[in-house]
Amino acid sequence: MATAHLPGLDIKIVRRRLPAGDAEQISIKLQAVPVGDHFERVLSSLGRSLDESDVIARAGSAEGARLMEHATDDARKLGIFGAPTFAVGTEIFRGDDRLEEAIAFASGC
Repeated sequence: MATAHLPGLDIKIVRRRLPAGDAEQISIKLQAVPVGDHFERVLSSLGRSLDESDVIARAGSAEGARLMEHATDDARKLGIFGAPTFAVGTEIFRGDDRLEEAIAFASGC
């Protein structure tokens, strides 16, 4: 089983050999996670809590602008443009119709 947690999306991939032994079954479960819940889960795992006013203030700060510029530069270096774009390492998958390919690539299928 492989799992991935993306902002707003949990992905669970289960691979199993069928009883006859001549085939396998792969199931992929996608579950949307409200963005606030995602942030709360990540912060909780770090021993922190979500203070929305603090998040908004920090996002609008000079440091927030610097971090956004850095993330944008990283995306440009990978050749990412438009949305949605999925990156698995340096492998790029563009477009909503490529999500399944990105998941398969990430799980080694």
